[in-house]
Amino acid sequence: MSLFVWGQKYAIGVEEMDQQHQQLVDLINEVYDHRDHHSREHLCKIILSLIQYIEKHFRSEEDLMKNFHYPDLKEHKRCHDKLKKKVADLKNEVLDENKDVGESGTYLGIFLCRWLCDHILNEDQKYAKFINK
Repeated sequence: MSLFVWGQKYAIGVEEMDQQHQQLVDLINEVYDHRDHHSREHLCKIILSLIQYIEKHFRSEEDLMKNFHYPDLKEHKRCHDKLKKKVADLKNEVLDENKDVGESGTYLGIFLCRWLCDHILNEDQKYAKFINK
């Protein structure tokens, strides 16, 4: 069962970003779904794919905001940077042989689900309204 089910309430009305958000949801679900069923190494490969996609998405989103001269770009980027640091730290927990891989993977999936929901519904909606006006 998926941790995060995409729904229209998460759509911000910017097609490219909505598609990327859906891909992020799929990757978060993949991390969560594989937390207990595969090796630590396999889970880390999924997490690395997620990290790469987060980087790509954040670049796309920040470029979009820059192109539209979004006034809160700097603060939005700060949110992105904090998440990248947190995900890198959580990846290291999954890699830690002294930690339970299932627990670390569960925490990572739940954390990312909550973060993405909040970020889309609050921060991303702000720039979408600015762009779409």
